[in-house]
Amino acid sequence: MKKNKKIYFTLKLIIISIVVVLHLSMNAFAVVIVFKDGRVIEVEKTWEKDGKVFYEIKGFVGFTQKNRIERIVTDESEKIKAKAAYKKKKLEKEKREKPVFREENESCFNLGYRYGLCATNAMHEIPCKPENDIIIPARCRGKAETKRGIKAGAKAVYDALNLNTGGSSSSSSLNMLTAPIDVLRKKLNGKTKSEVKRLVGSPDRIEVFAGNKCWVYGNTYSYKDRGIVFDGDRVLTVTFY
Repeated sequence: MKKNKKIYFTLKLIIISIVVVLHLSMNAFAVVIVFKDGRVIEVEKTWEKDGKVFYEIKGFVGFTQKNRIERIVTDESEKIKAKAAYKKKKLEKEKREKPVFREENESCFNLGYRYGLCATNAMHEIPCKPENDIIIPARCRGKAETKRGIKAGAKAVYDALNLNTGGSSSSSSLNMLTAPIDVLRKKLNGKTKSEVKRLVGSPDRIEVFAGNKCWVYGNTYSYKDRGIVFDGDRVLTVTFY
C-alpha cells in the first residue's frame, strides 16, 4: 500500500512538472510591445529606465525610446489582437507595394521597349527594374513592331551611357557624370587620352590622384564629381573624385 502511494505521488509530481514546463514554453513571450509605427515584437519582460524601455528576448537585452512605443500589452487576448492587427497591416502594405503588370493589354512596341531596356542594361551589368524584366508574349514574338521597340529600348540605354556618339561637347561631359561608375570603368580602362576625349569630352579640370594625373569631370568639389586616372597616356581607372 505504501509502495503504491509513493508511485502515485511520484507520477503526480512528474505530471505537474510537465504541465509547468509546457506552460512556460507556451508563454515564454509574456509581453508584446506595440510601436507607434505599427511594428510589434514579443518579449519575455520589460522595464523602464531613464526614458528608455528595456526588453529581454531569450537572454538578449535591447532597448528603445519610450516615446516610440504606443503601448505594452500583457493580457493574452490583447496580445493576440495586437499581433493580428500587425499581420493585417503588413499584408496590406505588401499588397500595395507589389507591382501590377497588365502585359496582356500592352502594345508589342512597349513590351519590346521594356525588354530592350532590361536586356541592354544586363549587358552592361546594370540592375534591371522588375517591371522591365519580362518575357515577350507569344502574340508579339517576331513582329516588326516588337523589334522596333527592342531597338528603341537598347538605344535609350546607349544614349544614357553616352555610347552612341562621340565628340567633346558639354552634353557628353554630363553623361560622364551620370553614367554608372562600373560602366565607365569597363568602357574607358586602357583607353588613350585622345580616345577618352572622343568618348566623354574634355575634363572640367586636371588634378593629381595618388600621384597620377587625373581628369576631373564636374565642379561641385564633392562626391558627385568623377575622375579619370591616367598611368602615362592610358586610363588606369575611373573613380569618384
